[in-house]
Amino acid sequence: MPQFFGYFGNGYHGPWERPAATLTDNLLWVNWDDQALFEKLEVARHEGRRVIVNVSTLIFPSYPSTTFSLPAVEFNDWSDQWTQIARDDLVVAFLIADEPWRYNKNYPTGYTMQQVSDNLHRAALAVKALWSRANVCVCASGYEMVSYPLPAAVDWLGMYAYSYNTHWLQLYYYFHALRWRKTATQKIMAVADAYNKLAPTVQDEQRIWDYNKSWMSLVNGYKDDVVAVCPFLYQTMPGFGYGAESMPLVRAQLDRWAARIVGGASV
Repeated sequence: MPQFFGYFGNGYHGPWERPAATLTDNLLWVNWDDQALFEKLEVARHEGRRVIVNVSTLIFPSYPSTTFSLPAVEFNDWSDQWTQIARDDLVVAFLIADEPWRYNKNYPTGYTMQQVSDNLHRAALAVKALWSRANVCVCASGYEMVSYPLPAAVDWLGMYAYSYNTHWLQLYYYFHALRWRKTATQKIMAVADAYNKLAPTVQDEQRIWDYNKSWMSLVNGYKDDVVAVCPFLYQTMPGFGYGAESMPLVRAQLDRWAARIVGGASV
């Protein structure tokens, strides 16, 4: 049964941040270098939420390249800070990379996809050495997840498959292929659709709504494989695209989904 619902990046500083007053989910995403990091962690604790911390640029200084170069002094200093606040299970996962294979495919380092996976594996082990209680996650497209080696030390696999460029049958293929390829203990994070590249119309909303019904069917049918639903994207960002806040039908659909997941019910 999925335990968490939180729009992708909803707590990232800058234009990604979703106003707290509209939150209906129980999962907050924060960046490790956010000036308000510890304030956000305390708010999440007070509200009974859980947190995913994005440490991508901490362990991969040249991110999006996955050149593994752990800055030990800085990392350990931050770990010392972390122990002051991580008194319980507030943090459920650390995000070490978003779309790593896509970014590295043509990166000047000339990494193979196997080397990217190996670096992700090593990074996951390094994170676990410092914070053994939390999981490690990676997010990527459905194509990446079914095409390249999966790092065994990564616990949660966030899979994108947007309705604007993916047929619902392709979604089913990606999901089931990922279920087949992952280990028994690895879990899927369903990065469902709450995003439209162009100004949304009623037809666009209905298309996304229908697509999300496919997501719901998969999540509900394979509850043991899915740990979280993380729709992309809530907020509309100029020059980037339109999120759920601009699509009432989609927003209401996802609010109902969030309420069911947070309440421990099926879709």
